[in-house]
Amino acid sequence: MDTTTDAARAVREAWAAHLGEAAATPDTNFFTAGGNSLMAAAILGGLSERFGHGLPMRLLVRNPTLGGLCDAVGELLAGAGNPARPPEPRRPASSGQAAEPDRPWD
Repeated sequence: MDTTTDAARAVREAWAAHLGEAAATPDTNFFTAGGNSLMAAAILGGLSERFGHGLPMRLLVRNPTLGGLCDAVGELLAGAGNPARPPEPRRPASSGQAAEPDRPWD
């Protein structure tokens, strides 16, 4: 976790605002520290607004530690030419039905 970047500082600030300063260490797991879906939405929504880049909920689910989330957000923002949330792949339509997007929870 590179704490010198704007992204890492912003993630840490948002994390600490919702979970407290004591939970703002690189190895702290968001969910075991008491984080829930509403906090996750608030953190990611605030960061998305701050950076003008959509940050999907799965980013936190796949990177549940503060250090992991800082790194993931930094990598995502560094790829400025890439959309934060690329279009979901579509399944081929079968028997005349419209294609449905793949969902990670399916």
